[in-house]
Amino acid sequence: MQFYILTSTDYDALVRHFNPIYSNIQVEDAVVIINTLDAEYSDRAEDFCKESEIKYYITESNGTPAKGKNSLLDIFIKSNNDYCVMIDGDDFLTP
Repeated sequence: MQFYILTSTDYDALVRHFNPIYSNIQVEDAVVIINTLDAEYSDRAEDFCKESEIKYYITESNGTPAKGKNSLLDIFIKSNNDYCVMIDGDDFLTP
């Protein structure tokens, strides 16, 4: 099972998913989907994922939540995972 985290604008919320005070998501269990129209945010989120060794994808955005969620599902379907937990960037998954 993988936790698929969809992020588009809130860097602090992305980082919070990997802070043990707020979340129990392990890096090896996470996939970050960066779906944004903001190139600066995309670069910052990508750098965070690289530095933290988190698997990530940058997907094409049209600015709607549906496009990001569909991109996330497309990536999950192509994976070998049987289950996924879809987490929006502003959601909390507490320990």
